[in-house]
Amino acid sequence: MEKNGNTKKNNRRTTNSFAYRVRDHVRMGSKLSETVKGKLRLGARIIQKGGRENIFKEVFGENDGEKLLKASQCYLSTTAGPIVGILFISTQKVAFCSDRSITLRSPNGDLIRKPYKLSETVKGKLRLGARIIQKGGRENIFKEVFGENDGEKLLKASQCYLSTTAGPIVGILFISTQKVAFCSDRSITLRSPNGDLIRKPYKVVIPTNKIKEANESENVENPSQKYIQIVTDDSFEFWFMGFVRYEKAFHNLRKALSLVSN
Repeated sequence: MEKNGNTKKNNRRTTNSFAYRVRDHVRMGSKLSETVKGKLRLGARIIQKGGRENIFKEVFGENDGEKLLKASQCYLSTTAGPIVGILFISTQKVAFCSDRSITLRSPNGDLIRKPYKLSETVKGKLRLGARIIQKGGRENIFKEVFGENDGEKLLKASQCYLSTTAGPIVGILFISTQKVAFCSDRSITLRSPNGDLIRKPYKVVIPTNKIKEANESENVENPSQKYIQIVTDDSFEFWFMGFVRYEKAFHNLRKALSLVSN
């Protein structure tokens, strides 16, 4: 009898624990649905519109000759929190549109609800990434902007900033077996030899055989901010900063300079 009683108690415990597990999963399910309903809503919208390309055309329009390269579901980080939507990359622009309408303040101060679009808000920051995709990779940009000599090989291309007296300029630093070159992401205003103001990309080309030294440096107050200093034979200095992979960029610079000494 005692055994039967213990068996019943054990069965009751097992039944109760199973019930609790089911209840916990049901609770978790409600939380999960709240978490991913944004992504599911976006998927439904894509199906309704017949694909992401149709959404792109409807929201942003499509110019003559423009081609959509990629559309990715993602989150845009904002000071108010992440916004779920689609990032579109075409041959002419980079654009983001939120899944849902959000509350915004109109120019006259009224609160309105509309989709969040940023094709014009951050196009300067995203232009470099779009350009890399459009050109089929950084190596193609290097060949197009600077040319490539016989036997020359591109070792590394890194997004970074070039320090100038007018402020840092964002662009790409190319390190090849024969030169170190930088090209700005955007055209900037420069003065031509005859005094006229013109807009063109900011470019720097330094043959590796003209580099006297390359040094590592860092911000004393913030050691995570690292710099590369290049000094030429005629004592010009160039400072590059803001690398995503600083160590790899400096390693390839050292490699390029070692080829000169050999």
